[in-house]
Amino acid sequence: MIATLVVTMVGGPPARAAAAQSTEAYIKTWVYARDTGLPMKGVCVIAVPARGTFSFPDGCRPKSTGLGRVNVPVAAPGSYNLFAFVPPSTMYGSQWVGPSGGTGTQQSARLITASVPGETKTAPTIFIDRRGSIRGKLPAPEEIPPPGQGGTVGIVAPEPENRWQPYASGIASDGSFSILWLGPYEWPLLFRIPGHADQWSGGGGNRLRADLIQAAVPGNSPIIDFTVKRGVSAIVNFPDPPAGSDNRVVLRNVTTGESVGVGSLGSGSKVRIRVVLGQQVKIQCLCGGTTSWHGGTDFDSATPVVITGGGPTEVTFLPPQ
Repeated sequence: MIATLVVTMVGGPPARAAAAQSTEAYIKTWVYARDTGLPMKGVCVIAVPARGTFSFPDGCRPKSTGLGRVNVPVAAPGSYNLFAFVPPSTMYGSQWVGPSGGTGTQQSARLITASVPGETKTAPTIFIDRRGSIRGKLPAPEEIPPPGQGGTVGIVAPEPENRWQPYASGIASDGSFSILWLGPYEWPLLFRIPGHADQWSGGGGNRLRADLIQAAVPGNSPIIDFTVKRGVSAIVNFPDPPAGSDNRVVLRNVTTGESVGVGSLGSGSKVRIRVVLGQQVKIQCLCGGTTSWHGGTDFDSATPVVITGGGPTEVTFLPPQ
């Protein structure tokens, strides 16, 4: 059964000025090691919208204290899941916070509902398990990539505007990789390899439907063979190209809103991005210091585009009139 925590505003005197009124709610909890029962310091806990994009923040403000206490900010009313990042220097693993322990999928995480901003409520204690490991092997590339350019394997699609992209594991020149910072659960994995479409384990673009990979006890984890798809090209044309040279185009999965491909438009009028066949995407332009969407004013109203085979999917970018 999924437990639900409701954050409710209680009565009190009005703020003296609108600017003094808090617009954030906070979820207060504690972080302990499950095996020792001792509080854990330095664990980063974030609140992720239950029906929204999973992305790492640009840095981490709410970390647990020496007593294990942490206050997690919630920017707006809604339903959230908690994700706990554990410092990789420890022997413990990161987790989605589940109803009774850690889990590797957001779908099975504890649901917490914040109804009104400005309140702090208490959530159940987070218990952190010893870490697991995932060892994998991809087919060796035909050409040996330069060091550090063989691609990465992670659990989250990076946001183009975020500088902090922690914990993605590099893929060696022979196609091997190791992930050593996750809790001992089943996880979806994101493969980002040069010349290939960004894709989740199983070869799709939707994190919530990815094949789940078990993190085993370190030292006993088997080497798992993976394959990746090259994907197909999506070409986005701009009849009225934006000014400047720092222009990027992002393809986002229509279900999760998460990035499934990023391309640099630069100062040109066309960009080509590899993407997994058969999914629907929405197109975002981070151009000229502003954000615009193909066919809409935001993600919800943007026009979906189906990525088809038999040649590149070509789209003319049309912002709303």
